[in-house]
Amino acid sequence: MKVNNKTHISMTDEDVKDAIIKYLYQNQGLSGIFDVKFKLRKRSIPSQYPQDCNYVHEFDGAEITVDLNEK
Repeated sequence: MKVNNKTHISMTDEDVKDAIIKYLYQNQGLSGIFDVKFKLRKRSIPSQYPQDCNYVHEFDGAEITVDLNEK
């Protein structure tokens, strides 16, 4: 018998930003004013008809800027 315990967590973009900032502050020692921007990539999905092209946007990382001159 195999028992699986699972928890489902939904996070908003702000929740993810807060988690990134908390990680960088606590584990990397960075403090300042954080600017987190998520990057998306547009990828085409092949179609059986060459003139038809479907696209999907995928998460492609994040760009984080930390202003160390806190004011």
